[in-house]
Amino acid sequence: METDGLDERTNKIIEIGAIKASTKEEFHKIIKIDTKLPKEITKLTGITDKELEEGEEILESLKELKEFIGDSDIVGYGVKFDIKFINRNLQLNGLNRLTNKTWDLMDFIKREKSFLENYKLETVLKSYGIDKKVPHRALEDSRLIDELSDKVQKFQEFLKKKP
Repeated sequence: METDGLDERTNKIIEIGAIKASTKEEFHKIIKIDTKLPKEITKLTGITDKELEEGEEILESLKELKEFIGDSDIVGYGVKFDIKFINRNLQLNGLNRLTNKTWDLMDFIKREKSFLENYKLETVLKSYGIDKKVPHRALEDSRLIDELSDKVQKFQEFLKKKP
């Protein structure tokens, strides 16, 4: 997910992306907002105000996301941030919060690689032999996280034990 800032109470979701790991089916939405993007966010993501003007309404996008996810577990990288934003927006739009199980790859990676310089996604990807830039775009980042999840041994071991 991409947002126009870091605070789920005052900032907005500007892009949502997700992948179903089992089928590789993808979900992607640019979200319409009624404010201008901070220059830093445009520089980081490449998302423009024009794209957001033509984006989709948050309510419809959230309904479609919930349908896409269903009762599946959610795997992400720093996923607590995303869930806070999604649940806040679901609540503001009169929809039920997500109650799906969530798994943060960062937790598994910190146990597996406890001496990385930092745990930024790009650093972690390189440590697993994935030499790709993090584009800070929701769907593209989801693809990278999906690729990473296949390489994180502790996560793969966890999945094998899971009923």
